[in-house]
Amino acid sequence: TTQVNDDLIWNPNKIRLAPSCIENNICFKHSRAVEGNARVGRPANPIQPMAILKAPSKVGKCDSATLDASASSGSGGRAMAYFFGLQPGTPNDGQVRSWVLGQIVKPYATSQLVVPANLLLPGVSYTFIVRATNFLDQSDVATVVVNKVSESGPIVEIEGPATVAVQTSSQFKLRGSAVLSQCATSPGDTTVDACCASAPQHQSGAITYSWSLVSVTPALAEGQ
Repeated sequence: TTQVNDDLIWNPNKIRLAPSCIENNICFKHSRAVEGNARVGRPANPIQPMAILKAPSKVGKCDSATLDASASSGSGGRAMAYFFGLQPGTPNDGQVRSWVLGQIVKPYATSQLVVPANLLLPGVSYTFIVRATNFLDQSDVATVVVNKVSESGPIVEIEGPATVAVQTSSQFKLRGSAVLSQCATSPGDTTVDACCASAPQHQSGAITYSWSLVSVTPALAEGQ
């Protein structure tokens, strides 16, 4: 597979430059065979990736945290490379960072990490980071905050990027997913299918879904 900055080497005596003619039947001697190499460069406007890192905002004392960057886009048609990390400042910073870095191995194609429950301390917020890089050496960074809590509620996520631009004339659908805590002991402790925002409330198994609008920026005028 050819990559950016690779050198393409011409096979000798396979391609020859055309002779130079000033008029019919008056031509200079044939040029020497093409030789040497040509370096592969980036296009003038390389495609830019968009990194998307999803994870639950809260996990219970029994629960691991899944970091998922698989929804990142802008690969340019080839597999992207993913580099995960942890922002400093947590009490067990070194232990968690060492584990994360240990999961990053060539060819860096892993887009998901499952951080073990025993690595996360209750009452601590962890800010994880991912850099998604395409084969044109263009990259983008995304972060997500995971809070370890003592309660054992469902693990809830809203899919897709944190910010989405839509036209006012277009519909906008939100899609969420939930899974019961590993600490749960009630019947039906299994993964629950994702629930869409097209219905205001939906119940599946032991989990009830409800949606609400937290804030609007800029604020809407009264009656809108």
